[in-house]
Amino acid sequence: MGLPPAVTRWASVDLGSNTFRLLLAEESVPGALRPGPLRQRVVRLAEGLRPGGALRPEARARAERLLEAFRAEMDAYGALYRVGALAAAGRNAADGPAFAKRAGEILGGPVRIVSGEEEARLSLRGALGLLDPAPPAGL
Repeated sequence: MGLPPAVTRWASVDLGSNTFRLLLAEESVPGALRPGPLRQRVVRLAEGLRPGGALRPEARARAERLLEAFRAEMDAYGALYRVGALAAAGRNAADGPAFAKRAGEILGGPVRIVSGEEEARLSLRGALGLLDPAPPAGL
């Protein structure tokens, strides 16, 4: 009898302008992630944001509190690899890069600002991953 396969745990955080999402996943076979718990919370990061303006202090504070809660959940889950993607609020805010850096410090992994095109591509890939790969009966 051998040892059970090693399991690597991942965490991905989508920092949207209105909602943050945390997806936890396991990888027991290289390249094959099995989704685990998903958390979604409204944070309103872009509340009152004007293009080129700064994020509001109260919006940043709400976001940082939620990221700290996500960090605790990632720690409890044992997530070894952690990544984050900051969407439109990061692109449009003058302090978007500074917020991305702070978010990464809180989460314990890199958070990068994604382009609108990349944001759309990632959303599509996530949605396609939810589809049943089996064709409907009769086809």
